[in-house]
Amino acid sequence: MFQDKFSRSFNPMNANMYADYMNMADTNQPRPMPMSRQSKQSTQPPSGRPAPPQRPNVPDRTISVQPEPIPFPGADKGYLQNVLNRYIGEQVRVEFLIGTSILVDKSGTLLEVGINYLILQLAETDDLLVCDLYSVKFVTVFK
Repeated sequence: MFQDKFSRSFNPMNANMYADYMNMADTNQPRPMPMSRQSKQSTQPPSGRPAPPQRPNVPDRTISVQPEPIPFPGADKGYLQNVLNRYIGEQVRVEFLIGTSILVDKSGTLLEVGINYLILQLAETDDLLVCDLYSVKFVTVFK
């Protein structure tokens, strides 16, 4: 009879393996009481079997830590991006080095400075020009 109960109800892959084990026990024996009543009595269930180990009270370790913002490259004083950010909205002339010896200049209103680009609004056409910041050699700010 025990083999029949074991083969029907015990599943070793079941997450609630202890409950399956308790279901195999004789049904005439009393069940363990809930914790509120059991705490006043002994810690062993009336069946004589030792109680399953209780999980200790562990504080919740899930701490919601706000990550520190990643600093914007060039946010330090010594970077060109930081210097150019002070002149957004101003009329500027930017000179670019093309190749090894060709200088090209563009004039307009400085609209935005990114990590590796800047955006000029050209004075003649109102077009937007996105420029490579790494080829910038000189910037003239008109006051």
